[in-house]
Amino acid sequence: VVHSYCSKLNYQVIGGISKLWSYFLRNFKPIDAIIYIDRRFSQGLIFKKLGFRLLKILPPEPWVFGKDINGLVKMSDIQCLLSNYQYKVWDCGTYKLGWFKNLQPHSHNI
Repeated sequence: VVHSYCSKLNYQVIGGISKLWSYFLRNFKPIDAIIYIDRRFSQGLIFKKLGFRLLKILPPEPWVFGKDINGLVKMSDIQCLLSNYQYKVWDCGTYKLGWFKNLQPHSHNI
């Protein structure tokens, strides 16, 4: 499971996602794969080029934050109910994309 993908500030890896995906296909030989893309940062175009299909556009989700001695921290709903300070921030939702080996052109069936 890849939890997130990130890169170093001011650095660029040309074809980085494609290289990671090719490695994953060669070494793990998946039958299918599901990914979620944060709509704040991407439309998922590179994954569509890799053969992923849009399965669903998921709605925005709330993130609940509260204050503790260290400042603003993500909290559970129960923690926020017990605290005097709470903030609810909505994200932009996610794209759910799927890759299915049996739907790929022959060149992607590594």
